[in-house]
Amino acid sequence: MTGPTARDRAILRAYGTWEVVDILLDPDHGITRAKGSMRGCSHYRVGDDVFWMQVTSKGITLMTAIGTPPVETLTWATARSIAAETPQAVLARLEKWRAESREATRNYPIFRASAKASGCGMPSRWVHPLTEAQALYAAEYDAWERDHKRPAIALKWRLDAEREALLDEALSREPADLLDLLGALV
Repeated sequence: MTGPTARDRAILRAYGTWEVVDILLDPDHGITRAKGSMRGCSHYRVGDDVFWMQVTSKGITLMTAIGTPPVETLTWATARSIAAETPQAVLARLEKWRAESREATRNYPIFRASAKASGCGMPSRWVHPLTEAQALYAAEYDAWERDHKRPAIALKWRLDAEREALLDEALSREPADLLDLLGALV
């Protein structure tokens, strides 16, 4: 029996982001969540091919159109094998990324207007003149956006790029080579 192929890794990589992180870090939990989602969608790219992808109890199936027989299936056993072959250093960095990403999500800023600006909501920038409360609301929102929202979005973009790079590193590799085996022995 051979191990997971580059094509298997490409299918798992195409499946998603958080879902793949969960499968790599804790295969049993990640696969259970994936099975529960019964997620399906179109236009997944695996290499140059475009497929419909459906999660089933057997694995991730690829179809040419909804309702057609699967043309390929990445079994959950193969997904577990991919997770088992992922280098520990990459898994440790993925775990660190997941913790930082969850913290950033928990701490995402929420705008709250002051009492003097409350009750009017975000005014249209094209309707003038603004009331005193609307002008205050707009000024408070602009300050909040500059000081809180933009840095939070920049952090999210950095975390998204980091996640993509980590998933590429974890899944764009060939099956274990001699250096991986030597690293596992140390």
